[in-house]
Amino acid sequence: MRKNDSLIAFLAFAMYFLTGAACIVVGSGLPHLVKMYDMQLDQVVLLGSAYAFGRVLTVYTTGRLVEKLGPVKVLAGGVTLIAVFLFGLPTIANYYAGLFFAALGGIGMGAQDTVCPVLLSVAFRKNYAGSLSAGQALFGLGSFATPFLVGVLLANGRFFYYAYYILLIVPAVMLICMPFVKLDMKEHVQNQEQNVKPIHVKHK
Repeated sequence: MRKNDSLIAFLAFAMYFLTGAACIVVGSGLPHLVKMYDMQLDQVVLLGSAYAFGRVLTVYTTGRLVEKLGPVKVLAGGVTLIAVFLFGLPTIANYYAGLFFAALGGIGMGAQDTVCPVLLSVAFRKNYAGSLSAGQALFGLGSFATPFLVGVLLANGRFFYYAYYILLIVPAVMLICMPFVKLDMKEHVQNQEQNVKPIHVKHK
């Protein structure tokens, strides 16, 4: 694998991990968010709904943006929104601000749906299906990481939301790496068209 392809693969896999970690943020810290906001559980759980709603909003628009701006720019926007969510949710202890940040996180997660498969198709031309499975595995690992970090921090007398700040390392590294990625989608599409093999049908 070429260096550029390795970097593209890293961004895709890191995004799977990041979205897995971010989507479980509200659930893993729900009892502590109730205390932080000093509100009832039935209100705080709406943070999860706000996150899901934000993702739903991107179902159609993300694909269009990838076609117009390219996958790397859309990925940068998605990663930035998730970073704002991870930083803003514990930093500004306001319920309505939390809803806003959760919606931003959901919008950011929407970038994964379109961008990651495109990036993996570039980096793994011969074993694309396997790379998708690896991405889903990393998504699951991210979902494991957040509650694990919260548990370790609480066991050591630390604030639960320190876990969210630790997770900010992932988007920071991704954003640093993005300017070094070279991705020509027109060339990639042409290569895909050239690699399409005709199907020969045998007549009896």
